[in-house]
Amino acid sequence: MTVEVRDGILNHRTGCNPMTLEGRAVMISDKIAYINHDIDDAVRAGLLSEENLPKSCNELFGIGSSKRINAMIHDVIDNSIDENKVEMSFDGKEATKVLREYLFKNVYELERAKEQEKKVEHVLTNLFNYYLKNQSCMPQEYLEIAKTQTSQRAVCDYIAGMSDQYAIQMYNVKFVPKSLL
Repeated sequence: MTVEVRDGILNHRTGCNPMTLEGRAVMISDKIAYINHDIDDAVRAGLLSEENLPKSCNELFGIGSSKRINAMIHDVIDNSIDENKVEMSFDGKEATKVLREYLFKNVYELERAKEQEKKVEHVLTNLFNYYLKNQSCMPQEYLEIAKTQTSQRAVCDYIAGMSDQYAIQMYNVKFVPKSLL
């Protein structure tokens, strides 16, 4: 891997400082994606309503996933164009920080959310053990990974590539009994 790719991988988390513009773009994109996916998941789970997100954030970014993502991306573009930098504006950074803090307080730290984490761990553990014992049920590309690396790596990669809905669907297919009637 090139220095730039390694830099992007190692420094994509909040608080890190990638040395390349590409690394900065990855870090900011990651932050935008995580915040918005977590908001969408929390709304679907009934943990919050988009209208109840901090008013200043809704005013700056808009209400709705598409509007918010579009506004965040345009903030980065508008603030970075013709500059030797990739970053959000001061207001964009502050609003993103407020959203992240709001999610911690109103979603991540809720007992109801922690109960869901236990369920997710149960689903993933059972899928992992199932595919470890039944590797032939995985697509061919993962069987090749098992040959060149380890079975655990192949199963891990397979499950990591599943969407939430697909993982739940596979769990239901493999573990939830069907009615005989």
